[in-house]
Amino acid sequence: HETTAPIDAGTDQVTDRIKKLNDGQFEVLVALGAGRTDKEIIARLGWKPRGFTNVMSSLAGALGLQAGDRAGIAEVAVAAGLTDDKDPGAMTSDERHTRALIRIRFLRPEQHEVLAHHARRLKPSDIAKRVSPNESSVDSLLTSLSHRLGVL
Repeated sequence: HETTAPIDAGTDQVTDRIKKLNDGQFEVLVALGAGRTDKEIIARLGWKPRGFTNVMSSLAGALGLQAGDRAGIAEVAVAAGLTDDKDPGAMTSDERHTRALIRIRFLRPEQHEVLAHHARRLKPSDIAKRVSPNESSVDSLLTSLSHRLGVL
């Protein structure tokens, strides 16, 4: 397990660390940035309290914060502009587009590559030939990207 140095929420270093978060950590980060309570997040994600506690601990570590530093995690989310966790189905197309533009900077290079191929309207099977060994992993990645960008 790699030790991370504390970060200043206003630096580019925060972007690099956010890019490395898994989907669950990213969702919790955004929910905290939106001001959600732990109970609301647990209910929304359908998790058990212990699972949430584990994600909070790993999220704090990934961001270079002390375990349990909920306020620090929220501060990082707000500084990064990750404060909107509204249901995409309740948003206008323009609102989803704006949110995606804010969040796109937190994609990893391989996610950008898949997104670029998808934007060119390539089928998952054709994307798989270029970047992944199988179509189901591309389908899974596209779903993950849609959630991370906040459009699905």
